[in-house]
Amino acid sequence: MVVNLFLQDREQASDPWAIDGEFKRYLRGKTGSDEAFEGMWELLKRKTARTLAAAVPEVRSAVQHEFRDTYRDNGFEFLGFDFLVDQSFEPHLIEVNHLPSMATKVPGRRTDGSVFDRQKELFVHGLMTVVAETARRRPVHRALARRAGCPAGSKADLVLDMIYEARLATENGFSVLTTDMYDELHVHYPIDAVRSLQQRLRWLLPEMRSFAGPKASDGDLVMFDEVVRRTLRAVEARPDERFETVVLQTLCNAGSVFKDDKDKKAEL
Repeated sequence: MVVNLFLQDREQASDPWAIDGEFKRYLRGKTGSDEAFEGMWELLKRKTARTLAAAVPEVRSAVQHEFRDTYRDNGFEFLGFDFLVDQSFEPHLIEVNHLPSMATKVPGRRTDGSVFDRQKELFVHGLMTVVAETARRRPVHRALARRAGCPAGSKADLVLDMIYEARLATENGFSVLTTDMYDELHVHYPIDAVRSLQQRLRWLLPEMRSFAGPKASDGDLVMFDEVVRRTLRAVEARPDERFETVVLQTLCNAGSVFKDDKDKKAEL
């Protein structure tokens, strides 16, 4: 959603704009094409992904030191990113809200035709669909990883969950930032700079020990972030193949995980 403070009085505005609606049409009218909007949107996504990537080390540190005994990876969170778009159509991040309001414009009553209400309703519906369907699919991914003989700690089932979740999100109107975030991690936390960190983590966190293997070596110290990044890129580079097959071949050196059409139907 967009509140256009240049054209509107925030207190008097009847409704904000939808980003891909009124705001996109406004930029098209100013420039004669959608190029400005598309460039702005790509920058906005990249800056959001970079912000999330920057938070990863601190989040992991908190999990390790403060929530180690209680963290179960069974929740989700949504955040509100506020950007200001300047005259050259570049977005600037102002703040990130950890408790963005999901209230409708008129509490307790839906305003007919309200962009404000409609955008929030679509968001909540899409979010709940992604959460529920991803959870329903997890047992299938565990079974596929077992059948493919994936080594302990490969996290293949979690990567399958991640990609399936991203595809569901796209179907429900979201823009997926997963690959962008891992690309930013690769740029700002390069593999050579964090090998010593992983060497410490491998003895502190059981999941890191199983992933890295029993012996310390350069080959064992490949960061999981980089493995995920390369796996996501492999899936994108092979769009005509089942993503499950690409993931399991990349992480587990497995062949085809579907023996025949009957197996495909049984797994899906």
